Amino acid sequence: MTYILQIETSHPTCSVSISQDGNTLHEVNGTEVNDHAGQLAPMIATCADMCNIPLSALSAVAVSIGPGSYTGLRIGLSTAKGICYGLQLPLICISTLVSMAAGARQQMEGASVDYLCPLIDARRMEVYTALYDKNLQEVIAPSALIVEAVPMRDSIDSNQHLAFFGSGTDKLSSLLQGEKNTILTNYKVLSSYMSGLAIDAYKAGNFADMAYTEPSYLKEFYTTGS
Repeated sequence: MTYILQIETSHPTCSVSISQDGNTLHEVNGTEVNDHAGQLAPMIATCADMCNIPLSALSAVAVSIGPGSYTGLRIGLSTAKGICYGLQLPLICISTLVSMAAGARQQMEGASVDYLCPLIDARRMEVYTALYDKNLQEVIAPSALIVEAVPMRDSIDSNQHLAFFGSGTDKLSSLLQGEKNTILTNYKVLSSYMSGLAIDAYKAGNFADMAYTEPSYLKEFYTTGS
């Protein structure tokens, strides 16, 4: 059996889960905003206890690699690396945007949707976004986009149905209303969305280099002067 610990810290709250052969066994979702450092380790311990699986029984650790919260991504990746180094486990890095698309497809099972467009608020009028087809194949690569019109709509046939979801939809709700658009409300980014992606990566041997892997920020970190 293949047990994978999945860590999602790209958003303001943490999410941790353990999957067995691609099926989520248990998930723990944080409630405190922007407290990744304080919550993550206890959440991992709780999840392992609830599954009755010691960390030593894990086959790999999967982590959301970004884009998203700069601090959250750094804490999530460093935690995942620490577990992998300590237990000699492979590290699996999964795009937050792909994971979000997998979750949206799961929520919309049975619906007629041609493309999936995750949107993460990147402040001001920017969003992190990408475009995937219903098989999660990348159509447009992840980028930080200044929104002036409906993202991705010009890139596909006007008759095709496009689903939008994620924190970036709030600032764009007026733009996204349309007959061929669907907006997923109350969408949450969960670590369990990685379960299928993580087992596929594990079987394919798509492991990250722990020495050199860094979060995928998509745009440079900057601070304002005092």
